[in-house]
Amino acid sequence: MSQLSIINRVIQATILLISCWTVLFFLGPFRMEGGPIRTYYYWAGTPFDQVPIVGAIAAPIRLIICLATLAILGIRYRKGPTKNLYADLFWLSCAGLFLLWIVSSSLREAPWPVCLSVLFCGYKFLSSKQKTFLTDFMLMLLVLQLLICAWAYLTDYRQFHSPGIGERASGLLENPNSIYPVAMLAFFIFIGLSSQDPVGKLSLFYRGLAVLALLVLVATFSRAGWLGLAAGTAYLAWSRRSWISPFLCITFSFLMGAFVVRGMPIPSSFGDRSAQGHLLSMEQGIRVLPGLLIAGGGPHAFALSNGYQTMLLRSPMAAWEPKSLPLHIALEYGLPGLLIALVGLGALWKVQSASPIRALLIAVSIAGLFDTPIFANLTTMPATVLLVLALQEDKQRKHLSHVELFGKP
Repeated sequence: MSQLSIINRVIQATILLISCWTVLFFLGPFRMEGGPIRTYYYWAGTPFDQVPIVGAIAAPIRLIICLATLAILGIRYRKGPTKNLYADLFWLSCAGLFLLWIVSSSLREAPWPVCLSVLFCGYKFLSSKQKTFLTDFMLMLLVLQLLICAWAYLTDYRQFHSPGIGERASGLLENPNSIYPVAMLAFFIFIGLSSQDPVGKLSLFYRGLAVLALLVLVATFSRAGWLGLAAGTAYLAWSRRSWISPFLCITFSFLMGAFVVRGMPIPSSFGDRSAQGHLLSMEQGIRVLPGLLIAGGGPHAFALSNGYQTMLLRSPMAAWEPKSLPLHIALEYGLPGLLIALVGLGALWKVQSASPIRALLIAVSIAGLFDTPIFANLTTMPATVLLVLALQEDKQRKHLSHVELFGKP
């Protein structure tokens, strides 16, 4: 065996190990008392009292990274349309956002975006068997998470309670705002997997898992998740005419749930503390944005803003993030960072032609108008990890399987 081959296998093994640890850490069923996330928060304290890696020069570094990324994206686009043009634009956009995230994070928070970056970028260097193993591992943990969430909700085991709503499903993630994007993404992933074998037993299995994800999403009572799923299923009903009836039923049901079961999320619904908190968070984010348009304020820019404590006094339901994904990205990385994210989203839409993946993107985008389902903080990392792997799912993979990881010696 050549020295280069040995080095390559060591690199692949390292990437796979970090990727598996990342998936296991955020999707694994061990976040009860003494779990890794809870231990991390006790050890690190609040995420706002850490010194950023780049200290006082964080803002100019963010601006330089943004401008350099936009310049590279422009140069790559001007070279003319090629087969891999939009894939390159998407990869470069994500690489730029990951780099922004890493250099702006605190010393103790930095390992998480680094691990997610390894999962995203390193996936390209894994063998097909390693990719199959990683996606199977993710699916196994995802199914386990959904089953435990359903069991905990049905048995009323340590459920999240919201005033005026009651018990809400949270599973091992301890908060419905963490589990709803996972369930929403899982529904479209399972629908996509079921279409690979439309008449076989495996298709029925995946459709059953899609129903499970749907039921978990219902039990979270999350308006953002319901609206996102309604938008995604409406697209599926339009793109898959043979399934138009069930998808339209799901769309109508979740729209009715968002506006009737949970009530209208408007400023005059003073009894709806959750809606009040969301609206106040968005309002405060818009007020803070003008001062952060150029280079952003880095992670937790919203919670570090001057008016945040005043907002907390007005509503105890106010959140650490502005409850709007575009506003969240603009506050942390400025308008250049938001432009990079939009370029990446548009390129991804061009790359992914499968209707379930496009429906997934629509669902995340619509939910992101009313919440921050991904890339907000550690509590949204399970959904972020799931999204990263779902977008890189091997299109040729037909079934769950046990595989040999590193090929023949």
